[in-house]
Amino acid sequence: MHLLKILFISLGHMITDIAQGAIPLFLPYLKDAFELSYFAVGLIFLFSSFSSSIIQPLFGFISDRYQCLWLLPAGCFLAIAGVSLIGFVPNYYLLLLTVTLSGLGVAGYHPEASKAVFYLSGNKKATAMSIFSLGGNLGFALGPIIAAMFLGLYGLRGTGGFIAIGIIMGGLLLVLLPNITKQIVYNKEIINKGKRINEKPKFIITIPIILLMLIVTIRSWTHMGLMMNIPLYYIDYLKMDTAYGSSLLTVFLMFGAVGTLIGGPIADKLGLKTILYASFISALPLMYFLFNSSGFSTYIFTGFIGASLICTFSITTVYAQKLMPENIGLASGLVLGFAIGTGGIGTTLLGLVADNYGLMMAIRILTYLPVLGVILISFLPSPDEVHEEVDDAVKV
Repeated sequence: MHLLKILFISLGHMITDIAQGAIPLFLPYLKDAFELSYFAVGLIFLFSSFSSSIIQPLFGFISDRYQCLWLLPAGCFLAIAGVSLIGFVPNYYLLLLTVTLSGLGVAGYHPEASKAVFYLSGNKKATAMSIFSLGGNLGFALGPIIAAMFLGLYGLRGTGGFIAIGIIMGGLLLVLLPNITKQIVYNKEIINKGKRINEKPKFIITIPIILLMLIVTIRSWTHMGLMMNIPLYYIDYLKMDTAYGSSLLTVFLMFGAVGTLIGGPIADKLGLKTILYASFISALPLMYFLFNSSGFSTYIFTGFIGASLICTFSITTVYAQKLMPENIGLASGLVLGFAIGTGGIGTTLLGLVADNYGLMMAIRILTYLPVLGVILISFLPSPDEVHEEVDDAVKV
């Protein structure tokens, strides 16, 4: 495993996702500045989400057919540049354009970066991907903090402060690019040496990938549902202090980052599917206790559920890459982008349930979502099983 190169790619991941993490904090300022309706504010988030997540498989598809490592510095810089322009656009339509440009930078970086980590990881793929994912988790957490600092000092024009971060990180990745490219090309040749390349599509992989995407979608619905409903439950429903609800979210994200870091090495030893099972099985009782606890114990259950769910982000990425060994970029885009991006649909549906049947009904549905995940995991073959079946098919 080429640790130093992976660390720099993870650092780029952190900077890229700082852009995503910062955008929600800009929304109240943009609403006032452009006198927007809530629907118009929602469109900003929709444009950001679509361009950064749903479109990722397209970048992955292109990445598998052409060497696109230049997307590492370009994607990182574009993600930050788009955010830095938000405070300077004169109208709403240009605002949507800058948000979209930032999202395209995010979408371009992720599949190419995760593919690079795959080829730099050696036989510690889950460990390497956990380091890469940690960068993204930290970026999401730091985004609102940095945005609050710039907005507090300079108002909406403070978004311009982000550009320095993009220039430094983009420049660093550009300098390191030849060395990273050389190592990836060398490792790729070793991995593919002696392999028989089959031109025809391996349809045997199709069903496992669909199952994995469904599992990731359920995890994303659960993850984003918790992000939405933890503050709603404790602040709006129980009428507790705002600081209490926000601190629970911080604990959720921080423990998730820790879970990501330790989940990969454990998966390398015990197996990817084993950790997926453990995550979804433990989520059910943890969420029950989370919404039926008080005081310090609430922080404990919040932390454990964060670690349990978020630790699987790197694991499902490696899972997809192993299921689609000739389409590493597309596999990464499907899991990191499309499947995770559908989490917004889940939160919308839970919101409709809460509006019509009450918040507690939405929370009950959220609590039982992991059960569906466990059922799907039981039908999911391990990557090794799929490879054996593919090899047998090739021999015939």
